[in-house]
Amino acid sequence: MNLKLLEYQHLIKIRHKENKVEILDSVRNKYLVLTPEEHVRQLFIHFLVQKMHYSKNRISVERALEYNKLGKRFDLLVYDKHFEPMMLIECKSPKIDLKKGSLQQISTYNQVFSVPYLCVTNGQETFVFKMDYESRSTELLHNFPHPE
Repeated sequence: MNLKLLEYQHLIKIRHKENKVEILDSVRNKYLVLTPEEHVRQLFIHFLVQKMHYSKNRISVERALEYNKLGKRFDLLVYDKHFEPMMLIECKSPKIDLKKGSLQQISTYNQVFSVPYLCVTNGQETFVFKMDYESRSTELLHNFPHPE
């Protein structure tokens, strides 16, 4: 699905500091080095909040997790109204083709959370999967899930 994330570009705040370009993380309220992946992540956060009406208070950004005794970091984790993990989101640079590697990465991270929805985006393309753990299957969604 194409979520037209560039529609939220006007909400992005950028500054120049000490020969670096930084972007405001609107959830953590701090500036970070602007990379293509960070740009996608911030556009996606604005999509979640502005278009889909997810609460910023229920979005966790770039937190550590441990998988097989290895330290990893997820991009976004969205919680439901009971503050249970609901959706794990992996953001990639627009130059990255969303192939099996991206899906494997988020599937690996999901071993820790077992969320109902997985999402991978490069800002141009977005894939959202509804997980069915009982039947061990996934369904590719055509519409983005609303907050629970």
